[in-house]
Amino acid sequence: MKNVLKIKRWEHGIKQYELAILLGCSSTYLSMVENSRIEPSETFKEKVAEIFHLDIEQIFEPENKNNNIKMPACLC
Repeated sequence: MKNVLKIKRWEHGIKQYELAILLGCSSTYLSMVENSRIEPSETFKEKVAEIFHLDIEQIFEPENKNNNIKMPACLC
């Protein structure tokens, strides 16, 4: 999953602990989400999208979205 949460937080000048308070979670949990160590719940994603006035997909999008992965030809 491509995660731009940390970038959006920085762009808005919000400290991690401040966003954690707004989201009702711990700074540790938020850090784990920002660093793609855990998959956040849909409720968490909805809260983040609401805070930044964005669609969920603009913050949390699949890594392979718009990604043209080319497989090498078989050299068998």
